[in-house]
Amino acid sequence: MRLPNGYGGVVKLSGKRRKPFAARVTAGWKLNERTGKAVQQYQILGYSETKAGALQILAKYNDNPIDLSAMKLTFEDIYTRWSEEKYPTISSSNAMGTQDAEINALAAVRQPLFICGEPGTGKEQIARYLYLHSALVNRPLVVANCALMNDKSWDFLLNHYNSPLNANGNTVYFQNFEAIPEQWSAELLAAIEETGLARRVRLLFSRSVRPEEPVSPVTRRFIERLGALTLELPPLRSRSDEIPSLSSLYLNSLNLELGKQISGFEPRAIEMLRQYPWPNNYTQFKNLLRSLATLTNGPYIRSSSVADLLSKERSLRSAPAAHPAAVVSTDTSRTLESIIGEVVQQTVAAHGGNRAAAARQLGISRTTLWRYLGKIEAGEPADPV
Repeated sequence: MRLPNGYGGVVKLSGKRRKPFAARVTAGWKLNERTGKAVQQYQILGYSETKAGALQILAKYNDNPIDLSAMKLTFEDIYTRWSEEKYPTISSSNAMGTQDAEINALAAVRQPLFICGEPGTGKEQIARYLYLHSALVNRPLVVANCALMNDKSWDFLLNHYNSPLNANGNTVYFQNFEAIPEQWSAELLAAIEETGLARRVRLLFSRSVRPEEPVSPVTRRFIERLGALTLELPPLRSRSDEIPSLSSLYLNSLNLELGKQISGFEPRAIEMLRQYPWPNNYTQFKNLLRSLATLTNGPYIRSSSVADLLSKERSLRSAPAAHPAAVVSTDTSRTLESIIGEVVQQTVAAHGGNRAAAARQLGISRTTLWRYLGKIEAGEPADPV
């Protein structure tokens, strides 16, 4: 007897076991970047001596589904959940802010949604929050990272009979949607409209935008054709008054993780954190606080330590973000390999580390770009194409 799609299944495990039959359900999908195929990720519900017993376990689960994510909680997970309840305005990587009511309302609907914000504003965390607080939480979350997919994985996602897009009730999250090529976006939009995908699954999209950047034609087309909603995440610099509370909350978490007893910050240290513009927002903020906590041995994080690390951050991000060709040295004594290496590095930096977008601008494949970067990191010359 064939079980319904999304119901789960029973498998017999190899070897001599007292309970060889396992009841399992799909917990998600993971795209294999090498083969381009989507591989199911399973969650075991229980074991039985007989197949009938395992089917009963499966039937009980489908009668009253549980939150599988709660079955394997680490101490950090428990702390995070406690923080979300005690500090609701600074949960979900602090990206929710005062938008918690709006985000919770969006979690309850099934319309396609675009999550937009600058790099590091917590778009991925908000997408997972929406999934975990939706009616589809007991169905798989499928994540398709547009910046990492190749032609083979894209073809599998759109055309293979075993694609997670063919299932019902999933939440499908297209991450880094700004990196999707024009041809792929047209194919995806046609597939969504022709198959009624937006009615069968919940569609989430996230895209990184720079300050004052207009909505791209591709995004506008999806929003208009699908009737998609939008959620704009504010940058950290617009919430500078909350930095003291954000710093204290994250410092408490770091104390638990690192086994330290740091009480807080010197007043001048907090003021410097408030005045910094945070171009990479919460990601940069958390990385810097982790560095500060790691280097601090006393009860307070000193202002001199903050000043030193912020100075390094400014130096790292002071390179012009203009078109790479405009800042390449014109020294004709240099080799072609060194010029290529500089262009590749500056293009990747100009796109905020987005290698797919950098490859498109350079007119090369992502494989070729990765090969160049690998040679640069290894100290080898970047051979011309």
